[in-house]
Amino acid sequence: MSRKRPNSRIELDDLPRVALLFTGESIFLSRFDERGVPVSSYPVSAQAVASALNPFGVDTGLLSLDTLFWQSRGADPRIGVYLPPARRRLLFDSARRVQALDVPLPGLVFVGHRNRYFVWASKSRPQDEADPLYLAPFPNIYGDGSICPGNAPFPRCEGRAMAQAVRVFFESSFNTDLSGARVARQRGPLSEFWRGLRGKRTFPVDRLLPANLTIGDVLKGERR
Repeated sequence: MSRKRPNSRIELDDLPRVALLFTGESIFLSRFDERGVPVSSYPVSAQAVASALNPFGVDTGLLSLDTLFWQSRGADPRIGVYLPPARRRLLFDSARRVQALDVPLPGLVFVGHRNRYFVWASKSRPQDEADPLYLAPFPNIYGDGSICPGNAPFPRCEGRAMAQAVRVFFESSFNTDLSGARVARQRGPLSEFWRGLRGKRTFPVDRLLPANLTIGDVLKGERR
């Protein structure tokens, strides 16, 4: 086995071969010859750059059939799933007791990123970026759609954790916080609205309030 001399110096090739220039709207790739002289420059897509810098690919893990999108935000995935209309048991915690109500729910768009989760209602499974979303008709939801976690054990968002996050959301007890103006023609506590849905077969989608954003806004991480 050969050894390097203690005082030997390693020759480093410091001539540029490729450079990337990021502007506010574009990415330009410049190529250099063997002398380090620029010979060409042209725009490239962000996807092309990401592919070149990630030779090992990306593993999403197991995803639900109702996954709407998977995005990368730095090292953290951002995942959206669609929950079709269904009957579920909701728990409402009043000052006196916890009441369980079996009620029909509308379709829901459930989004996770890091330790934050968001939920909106949808009258059908989103198919186009222009499809509108509605306020999720639950308490404990902020105006931007983010879920107030309280002490609920939400997992960090990843492909395999989305089903667990949905389960935590529905198995936790709702209270009266952030429960005003969540549905149209709401009078009194939101729990009264839900009590009125016992025995109903479907959720009255005409009671949903617009969230003033589309699924495209959610994809872009924007809010109107």
